[in-house]
Amino acid sequence: MPTRATSGSAGYDLRYFDDTFDQDEKILAGSFIIERGGIRIVPTNLKVQLPKGTFGMICPRSGLAAKHGITVLNSPGIVDFDYEGHIRVILINHGQDPVMINHGDRIAQMVIVPYSHLEPSGTFLGFRGDGGFGSTGIQ
Repeated sequence: MPTRATSGSAGYDLRYFDDTFDQDEKILAGSFIIERGGIRIVPTNLKVQLPKGTFGMICPRSGLAAKHGITVLNSPGIVDFDYEGHIRVILINHGQDPVMINHGDRIAQMVIVPYSHLEPSGTFLGFRGDGGFGSTGIQ
């Protein structure tokens, strides 16, 4: 089960769950390496039933980011309240070195966030232009 590190933590820690069974050790076991620049979709073996009007926001863990350059690629990832599948996390290694992730390691955190679903009114204000990212300069 996901847990919060402290009673004041906003996010629930998500852990890498490898469902490979090691017959010799009689335990679940496994690890993988994310190479420099590598991307990996990581299983958590977790399913949740979120309250209606909320979503799960998958965010990086600051320790992994600061120490190893590991972050959530599509940060924040979104888990809709009606999603029924296993939660998986897309990790990327922006660091200089390969990083090993072991079964049970905390890889991300999920914050449960309330939202209001507003239907579009059908009135659009027009377009700003075609310039895109950075088109208005830095000042």
